[in-house]
This record gives sequence, structure tokens and C-alpha cells, in this order.
Amino acid sequence: MIVNYKELIKKVKETAVSKPLSGEMAGHAAGEPFDKHVYKIIKNQLPKYTFRQYEYLNDLYSKNPETITIAERQNLFDSPSVLFLLSRGKEATKKWTLDNPFDEKQDDTADIIVVKDGFYENN
Repeated sequence: MIVNYKELIKKVKETAVSKPLSGEMAGHAAGEPFDKHVYKIIKNQLPKYTFRQYEYLNDLYSKNPETITIAERQNLFDSPSVLFLLSRGKEATKKWTLDNPFDEKQDDTADIIVVKDGFYENN
């Protein structure tokens, strides 16, 4: 386990999250502030290992700039399961460059990724 969940729970309980700007207290609008809050806490604990999905992909691809084909980029993933969960579509992957990185998408599979020594935690 990478994340100290006992410490995370303690920190979350000691804090508050503002009501969403939209005023909606259901669905994505209600969950988003909690997601961002938990991400910030984990990122503070493990800054080198904590990513949003798009951040992870941008980091992975930018560290491998010579890897440009879809097959080469898919081979950067250690596991077919991780590839399935984290990769974007073929067209988006083909168009990725340092000047055209991924942005956050609401339908990203993983909201928070903690990866260390080839071990992934998805929160």
C-alpha cells in the first residue's frame, strides 16, 4: 500500500469542502470538490507519485519522447489492465505531443493515480 489511508481519513475529517459553485448537491458537481480535496491531500503526502489520469499520461509520454506510435506508447504500460484503464483512444494518443498534451476529461477512468515502483493505486 502506497497511500497511508489512516492518515488520509484523519486529514479529510479535519477539513471542510466548500459547496459547489453550481449549487448542485448531487452527481458530478457534488463529488468534484471532494475529489479535488482528497487529491490535494494525497499529492501533498506523495508529490512525486500522485497524478490525475491526464497528468500521468502526459508525464509518461513526455519522459519517452522518441515513443510516438500507438503501439510504442501502449508498450510503455507494464500491464494490459493498466493500459486498458489509463490509456486514451487511438486518435487522441496519435495526436499527443509536448505541444498538444492531454487535458482532464470528466470520463477519465482514474480520478487519482498513485504509482510507485510499478505498483498502482487508483483512488
